[in-house]
Amino acid sequence: MTTVPIFINTNHRTAMVFNSSAADILRSEYRIVGSLAGCLQRSTCQNNQLGLPLMLRPEELTLLVELGVATTFDAKCLLTIPDEKQKEWFQGLRKESFKTQARHAFMEKKMQMNSLADNIVAGKLFKLSHPTIKKRKKQQRKLKHRLESTNAESRNAGGPKVVNFEGQVSTGVGSLENSNGDDQSTLSSLPQDSERRKPAPGTAAWEAMKEEIMPDLLERVEPLREEASMVTIYTENQYKNKLDLSTLEWPYPETATEKLKYKVFKSFWDQGYFLTTGTRFGGDFLVYPGKKGKLFAF
Repeated sequence: MTTVPIFINTNHRTAMVFNSSAADILRSEYRIVGSLAGCLQRSTCQNNQLGLPLMLRPEELTLLVELGVATTFDAKCLLTIPDEKQKEWFQGLRKESFKTQARHAFMEKKMQMNSLADNIVAGKLFKLSHPTIKKRKKQQRKLKHRLESTNAESRNAGGPKVVNFEGQVSTGVGSLENSNGDDQSTLSSLPQDSERRKPAPGTAAWEAMKEEIMPDLLERVEPLREEASMVTIYTENQYKNKLDLSTLEWPYPETATEKLKYKVFKSFWDQGYFLTTGTRFGGDFLVYPGKKGKLFAF
């Protein structure tokens, strides 16, 4: 039988479960619902949806203790200020998390590049077969930028003003039209993207190029930067195994009223019902014939 660690505060009669697997076991195997009391890590400024810890009613914890499922610890150990040794250990834990993320990110990048290997090889072969394409595309961008700059200067000055490629300044509508026309003709003479043709895959040159360039590209994959990694926000004290955990006896129930409430709770639980707090409706319990959220209480 799996025992669930539960931290209790005897002064306030509260019991908390911080472990997500333990909370799932209580709900799925023992029909102990409890109530979530913590804020969600990514939505801290709202209380419509809550997260761990799971708060247990006194009756719920008493039942778990009777069943031998719960191990109760003093919650005071969780409130101690960490010392330098604990801080160092926690920083090491974050570094291990970063290493794991970096390893998975590198593997994912390699898989992505391998899936695009054919496109990468096609681009490399095209550049080798057209050695001047890069130079021509750079010239094409310069001409476009020069045309845009000329038109902008013309509008700002209130009239046509053209700077030709020799650095001479000329004015007049005819000069602007002639200059734009010459540049446009030069642009049209340059190769366009639609003229590019990829070699057919499957050839010997294709496969040889693929075996040659892909290992080099995979070696140059940039590793994940630490500032770009995700930071794990824990809902459970990761240092708890190194803390001095002292077990406590759960004193509930003590009074006649508490004993009566527990007998009522256990009677309904033995019949297979799910029970939650009924304080919102002026009662002690809400009884559900099935899982809360799927059926109404009665």
